[in-house]
Amino acid sequence: MSLEVKNLQCIRGDRELFTNLSFQLDASQLMMLEGQNGSGKTTLLRALCGLYLQDQGEILWNGISIKKQDEDYRRELLYLGHLNGIKADLTVLENLRINSALSGEIPSTDELMEALDTIGLYVFEDFPTSQLSQGQKRRVALARLLISKAKLWVYIG
Repeated sequence: MSLEVKNLQCIRGDRELFTNLSFQLDASQLMMLEGQNGSGKTTLLRALCGLYLQDQGEILWNGISIKKQDEDYRRELLYLGHLNGIKADLTVLENLRINSALSGEIPSTDELMEALDTIGLYVFEDFPTSQLSQGQKRRVALARLLISKAKLWVYIG
């Protein structure tokens, strides 16, 4: 599996965020973006997810343009943005189950509990997420990565 970016350019308004950006990520590789506010980090990640249309260049998943793959590509992708994407009135476990179901996945209760144990929320599975701290809410969102079958994770921390 690979994600390849070829000569990517993104412009916001009259400002060029980046141009001629090229890289390739293969299975099990991690890319970390660093830069000042407004430098285009989130724009790049959103482009990689197909949420922002680049001005030039190509984004390929396994050698095929993500534009041509559309839903097939999105099924392979898990995007975790600035917001946690959890419902405050649902419990931790309910949030994980619903997020999984929306992706067409049905993890077992054991898999869910193992993910919660890994991120330090094992005893909070029945708590409404509205009662959790911001850090705990973020960990609920991160637990989605552990139970997902997605092959490509895009995380904005």
